Amino acid sequence: MEGNSRKFKYFLLGSLYFTQLLPMAFFFSGLPVIMRKGGYSLENIAYLGLMGIPYALKFLWAPYIDRGAGNPNHYKKIVLVMTLGYAIISAVASQIDPKDNLLQLVILLSVGLAFLATQDIAVDAIATRILTPEERGMGNGLQAAGAFSGYFFGGGVMLMVYDRVGGWANSVLILSGLLVVALIPLFFFREPAGEVKSRANMKDIFTFGRVRILPTLLVAIFSGIFLEVSYRKMRPLMVDAGFSTENIGLYISIIGMASGILASILFGAWMKKLGLRKGFLASLVFALAAFPALMLPAMGYTAVPFILGAVLLGGACSGAMHATVYALYMDNGREGKEGTDFTVQNALAFFLASGAGMLFGKLAVLSDFKSDRV
Repeated sequence: MEGNSRKFKYFLLGSLYFTQLLPMAFFFSGLPVIMRKGGYSLENIAYLGLMGIPYALKFLWAPYIDRGAGNPNHYKKIVLVMTLGYAIISAVASQIDPKDNLLQLVILLSVGLAFLATQDIAVDAIATRILTPEERGMGNGLQAAGAFSGYFFGGGVMLMVYDRVGGWANSVLILSGLLVVALIPLFFFREPAGEVKSRANMKDIFTFGRVRILPTLLVAIFSGIFLEVSYRKMRPLMVDAGFSTENIGLYISIIGMASGILASILFGAWMKKLGLRKGFLASLVFALAAFPALMLPAMGYTAVPFILGAVLLGGACSGAMHATVYALYMDNGREGKEGTDFTVQNALAFFLASGAGMLFGKLAVLSDFKSDRV
């Protein structure tokens, strides 16, 4: 786009997706570890998933965010306001000890995630509108890499230094500050005006089914499973197996996420060179081949080789499939309704991933039961 070079667009999108996952990764990845060490059961930890309800329901207000599409800096303003609001709420949450008032903390973080969900709609619309078909693939790979980098720092580095920086309050305050810093590239972005033929409305949520949705659903199903198995449910299992907080952060959110970042970039380059279809097929074959190894820790095999193999494969599979799914979302989008169409697909992926999380949570409970009977 005029005034925004290709390299700047890639950098901007990587930065924006980084901001989405930074504190969120700590809340969804670090908090379960903290709770497990505090004596909470796996079933109680699973209730943290309720914080994601606003994120899952964001498609309901996505058309209202798209109503201003075409106006200068429309989405940019939304991203700025919502991200700053999210940072403020995260800072407030830092003053609530999860061991003392978990319910209050979950409610507050749910409100914060409503801000984040709205920001996400606008970011997805920006990404869809500024990337040309030729730039998708590599751009989508860097999007996914930015998201995994947020997990890398929010769910990995911060978990490893959690005790050294003073625990919950200081960790969340640091992440809130980084969230604001990561917004700096957005101030140099010029979102141009442009005529939109048809304004988004609520009916667009239900008329979305006419696009090519099946490949998107397949990718969503598998990427959700790998994310749940390799990251969310494995952390509490590692606590039970005697891993330290630092080792949990090192294995899952450093090694695993580094694998995801690398795979995102590689598959982005693959799609740029050979096209989305071949990239999709390659990621799907890779995921199916890796699936048996990913199942082992969820079934109770928590020795170091099984954990390390699962996080490496899980990170790589998730990175490859997220790069693919972002490209699919964009190709399915309609002019002036980019945020809505991207969000509807993302909501489907979220519900599928949540279902996978419930399934593997049950498997974890069964593993506990079997180990007690031995």
